[in-house]
Amino acid sequence: VGVVRDVTIAGPGGLLDVRVYAPAGAAAAVILYCHGGGWVIGSIADADAHVRRMVVATGCTIVASGYRLAPEHPFPAALDDVLAAWRWATTAGVAPPGTPVGIAGDSAGGNLAAGATIVLRDAGEAAPAFQILGYPVLSAAMDTPSYRDQAAGPVLSAADMRWFWDQYAPDVATRADPRASPLAAPSLAGLPPALMMTAGCDPLRDEGAAYAARLAAAGVAVDYRCFPGMCHGFYKMADVLTGGRDALAAAGAFVRRQCPIGGTVMPS
Repeated sequence: VGVVRDVTIAGPGGLLDVRVYAPAGAAAAVILYCHGGGWVIGSIADADAHVRRMVVATGCTIVASGYRLAPEHPFPAALDDVLAAWRWATTAGVAPPGTPVGIAGDSAGGNLAAGATIVLRDAGEAAPAFQILGYPVLSAAMDTPSYRDQAAGPVLSAADMRWFWDQYAPDVATRADPRASPLAAPSLAGLPPALMMTAGCDPLRDEGAAYAARLAAAGVAVDYRCFPGMCHGFYKMADVLTGGRDALAAAGAFVRRQCPIGGTVMPS
């Protein structure tokens, strides 16, 4: 990649770390990226290699956002931090005027990206130009067929997800909030174009498919891709899995469709 710089910004719970990656050439767009980890583990440092691959695949400047982790900081702390990072990324000169700004995330990061997109729409704020969701957590119901047929799925099991939800949203009543469970939103109309990528061997597979179907029914342009035989986390395993490389290529092609003209280089 080109320039990489660490920045500390003001967040709702204190200082918040973000890492900004610029491509070697002109940036097609800017993407706010939310890392995964069940809202409990993970960091921008852990996601570094994956974000670098995303920069190369998409040609975008990527702002990787840290956020407070559960159980010390339950819902909606992580989402509030992501929203703060979004507002910073869209106002601090990272995205020059006229540059499209999208949002992306995988697993719990996909949950935060989807939830932030809904919050921004409902608040009438500047919304993402597009969203890239990799095997996102979209519902706390945990009752889909994939939760049964992939209950012991590799990398992530149904029991794992129950534990993660208990840490992130210990107050079960809060889990129906669309900011926590985007699939529970009354309407998905007016949301930005989406690339939804799910894994065949993942308990989260079917809620991703259901969200993609609801987006399409609401008139949102959706590119939905399920990668057969892939496990949860495959998108970040492009160094060893062909499916991960294919997912990165799909993300790059999606961004090029959304931003066909290209953009400008991030200020150093």
